Amino acid sequence: MVATVVASERTTEALKRAGDALSRLQDVSIAGWVVGSLAKGRFNETSDVDLVVDCPKIREYEAFKIIEAAMGDFPFNLVPFQRLREDAIPFMMEGALDASGVLSRQTEA
Repeated sequence: MVATVVASERTTEALKRAGDALSRLQDVSIAGWVVGSLAKGRFNETSDVDLVVDCPKIREYEAFKIIEAAMGDFPFNLVPFQRLREDAIPFMMEGALDASGVLSRQTEA
């Protein structure tokens, strides 16, 4: 029971921070999605937040800094969309959440 409560609180915090990160990216015209366990509903007490960004390579560092500021000390991984292998895109983007999807998931949590 305690592990479930911890995981639920952690999921809520992850959704909040990820939503903030995606909103900040939107503000500077960088597309972003939450993928992985948080998007697929398998997030737990040891998970990190996986984010994909779609921007020119020259803006990847800017995207990283924006996400880092929003995520704070919460662990995350950033994957530039352009660096995904074509055969990995369907798997990686399955269940991907944009800012509105994260907001919707927040209200469910």
